[in-house]
Amino acid sequence: MDSPLRQQARPDVLKPKIVSLYETLFQDEHTDLSEGFWRELLLLKPDRAGLQSQLQQLSVEDLLHGYQHACEQLFLRATNTARSRTSPADENALDTLAIFLENVLNKRYGSSGADIITVLAGLDDVDAIFADFVAVLDDVIRSGKTVVLRMKAIRVATIAVAGMYQTSLVSYFINRDLFPTLMRCIQESDSVEVDQAVSILLGLLINYQKGEFLSPYRTRLEDFVNSNLISSITTSYTSILDLCRDQYTSIQDDQVEATTLGSALSWLGLNRSAPTVQQPSANMTEEQVLAAFIALPPSSASTLLLLYDFSLANKLFRLDLVTRSSNVVPLASFISLSSYLFQHAHRSSRATSYACLNLLTLQVLLSDLDITRRICSAENAAIVRLCRQKAPPLPAVKGDRILAGAIIDAVTGGISHNLRQRLDVELYCLFLTILTRLFTFLTITRIKFAHNYASLWSSLFTLLRFLTTHASTFASLPSSTNIITNLVALLSLSLSAGEAFLPTSSAYDDLLYKIIESSDVLTKFSDVYNTTMTSSENNARGSSAQTDMSFILAVSKYCQNLIKEANGGKGLGASTNAREVNKIIRNGYEGLQMVVEEHRREVGGARQLSALEGFRESDWRSLMKRVARVVVVDARASVMAGMS
Repeated sequence: MDSPLRQQARPDVLKPKIVSLYETLFQDEHTDLSEGFWRELLLLKPDRAGLQSQLQQLSVEDLLHGYQHACEQLFLRATNTARSRTSPADENALDTLAIFLENVLNKRYGSSGADIITVLAGLDDVDAIFADFVAVLDDVIRSGKTVVLRMKAIRVATIAVAGMYQTSLVSYFINRDLFPTLMRCIQESDSVEVDQAVSILLGLLINYQKGEFLSPYRTRLEDFVNSNLISSITTSYTSILDLCRDQYTSIQDDQVEATTLGSALSWLGLNRSAPTVQQPSANMTEEQVLAAFIALPPSSASTLLLLYDFSLANKLFRLDLVTRSSNVVPLASFISLSSYLFQHAHRSSRATSYACLNLLTLQVLLSDLDITRRICSAENAAIVRLCRQKAPPLPAVKGDRILAGAIIDAVTGGISHNLRQRLDVELYCLFLTILTRLFTFLTITRIKFAHNYASLWSSLFTLLRFLTTHASTFASLPSSTNIITNLVALLSLSLSAGEAFLPTSSAYDDLLYKIIESSDVLTKFSDVYNTTMTSSENNARGSSAQTDMSFILAVSKYCQNLIKEANGGKGLGASTNAREVNKIIRNGYEGLQMVVEEHRREVGGARQLSALEGFRESDWRSLMKRVARVVVVDARASVMAGMS
């Protein structure tokens, strides 16, 4: 007898139930779906690829018209379920919101604010729906049952804020003031991942429409006095910064032993046989190495924005950055990552933005005289791993070192390794400003510490030669005058005040030798940029670039005359070594001091005062807007990477 049951053909691919529900939700025509449908949809674990596939098929017009009701219902139902505290539906609802918002907010809308409102809430109930959405996230982040649940809510908030950043909808997050909730989340968590996620979200909120109104989050940072929590935050930053740096060293391990004679001479071009840098991993081709470096820094570098804002707003935070705790100084990790960012800044506009951001953070720290004193103190010395991935590499220093010296080396590496015909003027102005500010402080306080300044002088004169050689291309760049005035100001300061901060007389002699050795280049540089320096406004030191250049040339001419007198009318020749030159110059120090003193009288004391003026964020408004745009993109990438 034949069986009444018939075997159905098995489908080629088994489709998960949740994907079928997504298809039902976004079918061409549908009525309101049942409560059972929504309950089942949010009880099942979301399928990221399945939901993403459905949403990517829909155009902006589809979302605004044919599927607006489905989107609105999904947004409302997931929000309400997230508040239910019913597991696993609440977690699934947050994951669904993250995938949904990431794809919907990534569309290109004609009128982004109004269109997003239409898709997610409708024009009639927008205030109630968005206020409730933010309130639910606030509640889950503050008192969610598990760290996982809180982390999911932070991700949803970050995706929402980043996706709506160019609209007024972020104001719902501003008005709610999530700062106490986010700080509590850090306080109750021992996870670096949570701290990183909170830092990214808070950085976005603080910088939303910065300059147009005073953000309550900025006020919160200024008033924050919980020293234990601040220490916890800086400790987390140490781990985050080290992890970011390790992305660079995983491509090319540049760890070396202490400085050798050969490595020091290679900086000066006196040792052609000296080893250069460690080669990249043998498992990667040259193209793969290049692509890997271009992709850096990782998206987690978006946490650097909050570090900048915290440093700018909060004295306690700045103090904690430079204070040793458990044998660790957080600023050492910051300088370490910065050195990699500086040397690789040319690889992309994104990398340049983060390098500039860290330079602004250093400016903030060096604008605080108490912090600068600590940075220059041996009490806060620490091991700092600096980038040595490019030739010639920075001299390696084994053991603890003065943080100010590490900053000088990090900036030196940046100056040396970003020379391109289309020079980034803003980046180089920041490099030179950092050095000028630091040297001015050292001059006033007469603080000295052991440091290999020869590599810095080499970098500065390499930059000077580069600017002279590529004058026609460089002159066409916007604000190119700023580099000329800043470079001349720094060299003039080093010559006129070097004896106050350079550790030994030989260090000052090295600078003088570079001046003599580069006399022809200095003369050509002065001729090429004479009009620029004459017409430029007073530089950051309170004197004109022309005055500074005249002083540098006067020192060069005086030293050359000393050498000619000692060599019977002959100038610096191939047979005259540095030791002999230094000996000749020392015999004529008295006359040199007269040249220096005359220049000091000419520029007066305005130089020191103006160079130590407080940091003004308004001077860098356009840069900060560019950085914020980069961080918005990276914030979304970081969140989605955490979900994969």
